[in-house]
Amino acid sequence: MDVEPREGDFLETNEGLIFDVKGLNHPHDRVIAFLRYYPKMDGTRLRDGIHYEKIYSLSQRYAFLEKNFPHYLFYDKFSDETLQGVPRENIIKIYRPDEFLKNIILKKIILEGDSSSSLLIKCLDMVKMIHLQSGVSFDKMGISGSLLVNLETEKSDIDLMIYGSWNARKVYKSLSKIHNNPPELIHPYSEEEIVNLYKFRGKESNLSFQEFSRLERRKKLQGIFKGTEYYIRCIKDRNELKSKYQENEYKSMGRGTLRGVVTNDMEAIFTPCKYLIDITNINGIKSSKKIREIVSFRGRFCELARKGELIEACGKVELVKLKDIEYYRLLIGSHPEDYFRVLNFIG
Repeated sequence: MDVEPREGDFLETNEGLIFDVKGLNHPHDRVIAFLRYYPKMDGTRLRDGIHYEKIYSLSQRYAFLEKNFPHYLFYDKFSDETLQGVPRENIIKIYRPDEFLKNIILKKIILEGDSSSSLLIKCLDMVKMIHLQSGVSFDKMGISGSLLVNLETEKSDIDLMIYGSWNARKVYKSLSKIHNNPPELIHPYSEEEIVNLYKFRGKESNLSFQEFSRLERRKKLQGIFKGTEYYIRCIKDRNELKSKYQENEYKSMGRGTLRGVVTNDMEAIFTPCKYLIDITNINGIKSSKKIREIVSFRGRFCELARKGELIEACGKVELVKLKDIEYYRLLIGSHPEDYFRVLNFIG
């Protein structure tokens, strides 16, 4: 495997399972990735004559693998957690968003006359718009999601990738300027669209509809482009990684709920996202002074809070052991009862 898989990539196994890669660092013997599609006789998606089914919730993914393919579940001593992961010898193909976009551009594929490719046309239009507005080059962007593995439907959304911190910040700045200008091209979720979004995943957030709506509507990395939902994931470049997988260790210290003020939101737009915090109150652990950050590997927790805002969050407390320092963090998004709410909005 010449280039290490990273967030946004997809893996296909020798059984025909398709996983989406999580994170930027992986163990030496496997890639951390979560099941997304599996072959099924009456599946709702079709590719090359084979029907597939999509699995949405984390709990369903774990249950399916435990019953049918338990070798894709493993206990990871570095994260002190049971994760989903694909042994490297089981990978038959890696789908990379940046290569996919590059191939489309190089081949100059003309798709306007093919109605089945309308989603891809919109993806390319959005990529071009981002390029023109932000100045970020095409080779620092990618197309992920169902399009990447040729399993899209009429209801599929636009799923884009931005690579590198500097590029991500330029894209975010440009999106902040062009939202609603003009509104028919790109805009945040409307009230009606938020209702549908809340039905789909909002209730899992343990937030009221009013809380959920206010958080989602101020996001810029998600919304509507030409009538289709879009989501943009920003990840760091490989040369920005400061350590290897086995050099960091995370030990579970149980669950905790905390309140605190966000002191730094510079990495709130990335996957994984991070919020530095100054704790004001905590339940579940005594060493509150050492909790310095809230982290999540799930995109729904990006862009939630801004510097200076008072927040409340519930998740798994972890002891972080790096080369020369130890501290605590709160990891959210791996348990159904995890949540993140803003108690005082700024802007």
